[in-house]
Amino acid sequence: MKKRIVIGVLTFIFIFSLILSMYFIIEKNMALFMGWFVICVFCFICTVSYISYNKNMNENFESNVNNILRLYDSILIKCGKYPDLENKKIFRLNSIEELIDTQLEIKKPIYYIKQVATCSFILLNNKEAYVYIMKRSPEDIAALDIIIKDIEILKKQEERRRSASADLLDNIDRTTIIKMSNTRKYRVSPIREDSKSTKTSKTTKSSSTKKKATTSKKKTTKGA
Repeated sequence: MKKRIVIGVLTFIFIFSLILSMYFIIEKNMALFMGWFVICVFCFICTVSYISYNKNMNENFESNVNNILRLYDSILIKCGKYPDLENKKIFRLNSIEELIDTQLEIKKPIYYIKQVATCSFILLNNKEAYVYIMKRSPEDIAALDIIIKDIEILKKQEERRRSASADLLDNIDRTTIIKMSNTRKYRVSPIREDSKSTKTSKTTKSSSTKKKATTSKKKTTKGA
């Protein structure tokens, strides 16, 4: 997508500057003609260079992938969809050599999925997954990149839920039971501390109101 945008912008500037150059040469304005003609030539060179650069990158990428598939054909398995990595600990490796060294220790096949600009290699071992993603350029994003990112987000959310549950259980564990002399038991819990304080304040207000009412009644009776 980025490649198309760059080529489109360069092509537009090239055509626009070419038209203006032709216009100014008709108007015999050589100063403006030379300025826009230089811009036109510059855009043309940039467009050709950019296309050539991307073509070389594509060729190098295809060549590297084909070499890997040919050299390690005996341990590579092509798959149509990505294996389930949700419950596995994912290790991202920096080179195919690191992945091959790991495979020599584990003795298990490597699964791979090739896309237009990326090729993903996955080595599974019990609860572990070793991943290497070969890319045509650093800007390219593989489907496996998105899958791993989604898994990391889900794991973080799960850790937060577990942490909240652990805090709740810790508060429950710190709940104490106080036995008074009148054989009644009182449960003191950090969880209900706020609600109890609210109820206490309400009870205090109601008792003070009752006292004021009783006092006013007594004064009225004395006056009578």
